[in-house]
Amino acid sequence: MPFEQLHVREGAHEIWIEEPDFVAYRFRGGVSADEVRALTVVEQSTWEGRERIFVFIELQDAVLLPGTVGAGREVYRDAPTRVAAIVGMSFSMRIGLEMVMRSLQLIGVRHTLRSFSDKASARAWLREQREGARAAKRDSRG
Repeated sequence: MPFEQLHVREGAHEIWIEEPDFVAYRFRGGVSADEVRALTVVEQSTWEGRERIFVFIELQDAVLLPGTVGAGREVYRDAPTRVAAIVGMSFSMRIGLEMVMRSLQLIGVRHTLRSFSDKASARAWLREQREGARAAKRDSRG
């Protein structure tokens, strides 16, 4: 099936699939559990047959509302390894996302998360991670 780019809005937030294994989010303001669930449905369409998904996240005055940590744990339970670069993370958001990541680690879901001060650095790091993963996969095939 040919790849189609997809862009979806849920409230003030957005998700778009740039490439079959590369997803981008933009969160503005309060992020509810229902919004996380709705946006993740789009990301889940990229998971089939993938060992790893690369995720760019832009936060604009974003805050996690009550129930969001639990929703994150619920929706990412069956996710492949996610490698995420985040731009615009406040201290409170960092704490909230660390809670999500730790709860996912407890159920065996692997994620790599790194914060950046600008979009260009974040995207460059994701490209490096992606190319490194591809090279490792090629090398393992012999």
